[in-house]
Amino acid sequence: MKVVIFLILAAACSQATALLAGDSRVVFVRDNEIYTASGDGSNLHQLTSDRSPKQVPTWSPDGTEIAYLTSGDMHADPKSLAKIEVITVDGKHVGTAAVLVTMPDGTEVLGMGGVDSIGWFDAQHVFAEGGVNPYADEFRTIEIKTGEMGGFTGVGYATCPSKGRIAFWAPIFPPDVALQLQVNAEETNRFTFPDSDKLPDIHVPLLWTPGCDNVAFVDPRPPAALVLIGADHGERRVSLPGWGAEVAELTPVNGGLLLRGAHQALVYDFQQNTVAEAPQALLAQLDSERAARERVVRELKGESPDWRTDK
Repeated sequence: MKVVIFLILAAACSQATALLAGDSRVVFVRDNEIYTASGDGSNLHQLTSDRSPKQVPTWSPDGTEIAYLTSGDMHADPKSLAKIEVITVDGKHVGTAAVLVTMPDGTEVLGMGGVDSIGWFDAQHVFAEGGVNPYADEFRTIEIKTGEMGGFTGVGYATCPSKGRIAFWAPIFPPDVALQLQVNAEETNRFTFPDSDKLPDIHVPLLWTPGCDNVAFVDPRPPAALVLIGADHGERRVSLPGWGAEVAELTPVNGGLLLRGAHQALVYDFQQNTVAEAPQALLAQLDSERAARERVVRELKGESPDWRTDK
């Protein structure tokens, strides 16, 4: 086990070194324009110059394009809450995906009241997410070239844009207090919290494991467990001894998965199917990497950064 944890720690240190060496890239907003730079802050490039407000730029799955959020138009037909613009890494405009309130013929598009987040669903589709009611959010997919829309209703969406996969919690009505995990927008019987109102915290974050083979989350009900739901089939539960009733922040580390709570941190090894206490050196290294990224963005006077590491 010590050998496994050492290898995970060594990999994390290597990733941090790669960041500082400039092997990663960042996209961000500065003065209402989109910029990119290398991970060490060099190779700064301005991609837009129209001065219109922009938010939350995000890399495409292959790193060749960037999507970002701009204002919609409620005075034109069709009306839109917002627009998602897509450009290449050279600043060439690729397309506009409008988050519509009405169709061109005036038909009302029911759903979210505002856009809370955007991103990539796959290489051809972006998404917009926003609240519908106190129980659920709308996750709307939009094809960049045609504007064709699709979507889901639930909470806690987690996407795997490299494979076009999605997982989320779907409320069950009735009863009003049950949540069911939906994977790949098909099966709804993967995992159910029958009494979600009795959870220590109703926010149960989902994360796709590397390769998008499994959806991972922590079931906080005693005895707590890490749950891995297969993208195609299967379920695995791994006991988490001593884990309290708290939300777990899940982070992939090479060969493993870091589970970090307010009072405890564990590392799960995929190959060994075992859990061990996370070494303090690993946590310190990851915190150092995060601080380095924040420092680079601060020095670049940027906002809303999105990072990617080129391998």
